[in-house]
Amino acid sequence: QRGQKHSRGGTSPSCRRNPRGLARGGSQEKFFGVERAAALREKATASMLPAEKIFYQRCTVCHGPRDPGHFTEKQWQGITPSMFQRAGLNADEQKIVLDFLLQNAKH
Repeated sequence: QRGQKHSRGGTSPSCRRNPRGLARGGSQEKFFGVERAAALREKATASMLPAEKIFYQRCTVCHGPRDPGHFTEKQWQGITPSMFQRAGLNADEQKIVLDFLLQNAKH
C-alpha cells in the first residue's frame, strides 16, 4: 500500500514520491524541462534530411506539423512566404525547405 511502512522499516519507492508523482529531490523544471524536450526532439529528427528537420523544428512552433503532401505546389508557394518570415528562416533555409515541400507536395 502507498505510504505504508514495510516490515523492513522502509517505504516502497511509490511512497517516496510526492502527490504529483515526481521523485523527491528533483524539480518539476528538471522533470518537464526544456533540455529533456530538446533531447527528445533531436532524437526524433536525427534521421531527417536537413530541410525536413528545419521544417519540423521551426515550422511547427505556432501550430502542429503539416504533412507536406497535404498541399499542392501552388498552395505551398502561397503559404510559405509569410510562414518563413514568422519562423525566422534565412534565405538558404527558405530555399531548402521550399524545395522539400514542393518535392513532397500533393500532385
